[in-house]
This record gives sequence, structure tokens and C-alpha cells, in this order.
Amino acid sequence: RGRYFGIAVSERTLVPNDDARLGETRFEDWLHATKPVPKTLPQRA
Repeated sequence: RGRYFGIAVSERTLVPNDDARLGETRFEDWLHATKPVPKTLPQRA
């Protein structure tokens, strides 16, 4: 077994179950729904 961020994973750990609900997300829709993280300048001491 391998490790992923410190936890042991098996063959089915990172895949959906048989009852997963699949949907569609277009890249353009996702891009418009996300907001950029503001860049902050380092504070001077």
C-alpha cells in the first residue's frame, strides 16, 4: 500500500463508489464561479 498525505491508501480509496452521482462541469462555468485569491504584500516590521 502506498501513502497519500500521510494516510495509507488502498486500490479504491481515491475513486468514487458505485453509487456516485456524476455531473457535468464545463471549464468556462467553473472559471466564472471561482474567484482569484488576492495577492497580499508582505508587511514590513
